[in-house]
Amino acid sequence: MRSALRAVAAAAALVVVALLTFIPPSGNDLWLHAAIGRIIWAGGEIPRTALFPFTEAAAFPLHAHDWLASVALHLLNEGLGRDRLVLANGALGLILFGLAWRLSFRLTASFTASLLVALAVMAAVNYRHDLRPELFALIFTLIVLGLLAEYRTGGKWRYLLACMPVALLWANSHGSFPVALVLAGAFAAGAAVEARSGRLRAAAPYLACCALMALAMLVNPYGVRVFQSALELPGGFWAFAAVAGIYPLSVALRPVAARLDRSRAAQAVLVAALAACAALLVRYGNLYGGYPYFVASNHFSPALIDYVEARKFEGNVLNSPALGAELVYRFYPRLRPAIDSRSEVYGAEYSGRVLNALHDEPALRQFVERYRVRYLLVLWPQFEQGIRRMPRLQDDGWRIVFADHKMVMLERP
Repeated sequence: MRSALRAVAAAAALVVVALLTFIPPSGNDLWLHAAIGRIIWAGGEIPRTALFPFTEAAAFPLHAHDWLASVALHLLNEGLGRDRLVLANGALGLILFGLAWRLSFRLTASFTASLLVALAVMAAVNYRHDLRPELFALIFTLIVLGLLAEYRTGGKWRYLLACMPVALLWANSHGSFPVALVLAGAFAAGAAVEARSGRLRAAAPYLACCALMALAMLVNPYGVRVFQSALELPGGFWAFAAVAGIYPLSVALRPVAARLDRSRAAQAVLVAALAACAALLVRYGNLYGGYPYFVASNHFSPALIDYVEARKFEGNVLNSPALGAELVYRFYPRLRPAIDSRSEVYGAEYSGRVLNALHDEPALRQFVERYRVRYLLVLWPQFEQGIRRMPRLQDDGWRIVFADHKMVMLERP
């Protein structure tokens, strides 16, 4: 009976994870990274500047520390196609869940407790779960954490040495790679605190691992400068804190973990709770409202893609920042955007100037004339709150040539 409940709980947990993560990509980062990855894959050279805009911003310096993840995203998109990227998103979710469960099980020796911990982590990071470099970084976090935990238990150096190739991949895939050094440092501090004597000797293996990973991280196109760019990475680190929390949470549950496995009532409650969670996910979507068949996004509709392709539009496009990435991926260099979603590259001054042009008529007309803008591509809120309220645009020859439920495109002959 107990084994049957365990099997049902495992199946229900996989259903919950699938409903959380088998979601079509919704972020703009995918298209930008796929475009950069395509350039790297085709030409073997990493862009050193922002490259895509038609303004002076094209020369802004770019540190593509996530170039390897960009190549991976390009290959996934080319291999699967837009409609099947949901499978890649979900597969990475299952890998993340499997690593989380394995680490927690290693620490608790409890199927039930480790399942609860892994599901809690998947729920905590779900708001960040999208097909982007950060998702690879979360997986690297769990791999490094698992290797450090294995060394702590068994004392075998191969686990610490295995952290080096992971650190190398991580440093070339996402700017969060210093998290690996923080994890190794935390284990070193823990070993020193636990040691009754020879505290430095107890911490030494982890400190050596930290040094070896730091050396591996230097194998990247930017050398030591990659650490500086990591400090400029905007937001998202709560997800890494949630993943790292698997270790203390599992250790805290260890005293009661065995009782959870022996209790049929606890496992029956777990199955019922997972069934309820699955029903809620089917009804309301995951933690950002996504379903396996639909997710809200600013991605271009097939109608817009076909329209632009059929008319072979060429020229400069003043666009909403959220639309720049896919504009680049679909139509660059025939169409060039004013901006894309890389706020850390463009800075507040340039980003503010573009946004002001979309809301202030004199600023828009000046921007258009200075850069010979031929098209406007904006989301409906920006059209309603800005473009529609500019009476002189029609006199300048601007006209709507395409509109759907997401965005509006205007052209000036």
